[in-house]
Amino acid sequence: MPTAREDFLQGLTTPSVSALAGAAGTVYLLAGLSVALVGPGWLTHGNVRWLASGPEDDYAYVTASVLDRTLSPDPTAQSRETVVILGGSGTRESLTDEADIEHRLAERLGRSVDVLDMTTDAQTVIEGAGLLETVDARPLLVVMGLGGHALATTADDLYTPYSMPRLGFRSPVVDSEFEQLGWPPLRETGWPLVDNRDFYLVRLPYLPVNLLRGGTSRAQHRYLGLPPLEPDQIRTDFADLLDAMRANRDLHLGVVGRSIDRVRAGGGEVVILEAPASEAWFGTPEESSFYAEVRASFANFTASRQVPLWNLDTEARLVHDDFRDPAHLNNTAAQARYTNALVDRIARELQDP
Repeated sequence: MPTAREDFLQGLTTPSVSALAGAAGTVYLLAGLSVALVGPGWLTHGNVRWLASGPEDDYAYVTASVLDRTLSPDPTAQSRETVVILGGSGTRESLTDEADIEHRLAERLGRSVDVLDMTTDAQTVIEGAGLLETVDARPLLVVMGLGGHALATTADDLYTPYSMPRLGFRSPVVDSEFEQLGWPPLRETGWPLVDNRDFYLVRLPYLPVNLLRGGTSRAQHRYLGLPPLEPDQIRTDFADLLDAMRANRDLHLGVVGRSIDRVRAGGGEVVILEAPASEAWFGTPEESSFYAEVRASFANFTASRQVPLWNLDTEARLVHDDFRDPAHLNNTAAQARYTNALVDRIARELQDP
């Protein structure tokens, strides 16, 4: 018969489902309360590493960068020359990083320029407008990275970032753009966890794991070192994509136009950067027609708005083997050439506004 001491030790060391569930529930409850009570500032000063779902959680890292700047503003930042880069994964994968671009610009210009890389995976132009709203710097140059897929995003696709926002802060500009689609602003309570619940709650399960691992850090590039995919490994129906682009481009270019107006009203300027593309991946007439119409759409829009249009693929000497798929670079040499081409264009734009 076991002694009282043996019973005690067995109870102390035997796992209990109810005890584990209670402990986990307590962790999540305390985490939720901390975010709710402390507010969005909880994510600043590197704390995003505890809440991000992983190294590829672009929206957590960009949100944290925004909150760092807006909740603890640098009084000199407003008067510093600033370049903002917006866009989706195609633009993100084609560039090195903020620090490298700042260094290259300083070498070209002989002066320092702040660079804010706000690219995120599958970024919509509405989310880009919301990110741009958080930048209060003059003079300002905005580089909007856009590709054909951005123009083909349907209203149904936009409903997901409307109903479950991917950015962890509220934006009057985003609310206004969604209102134009007939979707009213989401109810605001003043409590960050409630107002941005989809951003925070979906990430709370990662908190205990990150605490055990010592946190996570951003992996900005996902495709470096990967070989090009074969055409049969990619599911893209260019005929459908072309139809979607024709049906939805005016919606997206309207958002871009209003962003241009807001930037110009504050004394800034905008350029449109066509995201890199390997346009002969499949070698079909539908593929050629899609890219030709995308280029024409950008050319017509930028001409009507008197905005520079940059396509750097030729300057960066991009070839088929530089791509993982039709839209993403896969090697550091191509990335460096593309970044260098962009820096050259930005430097010329800043030297001769």
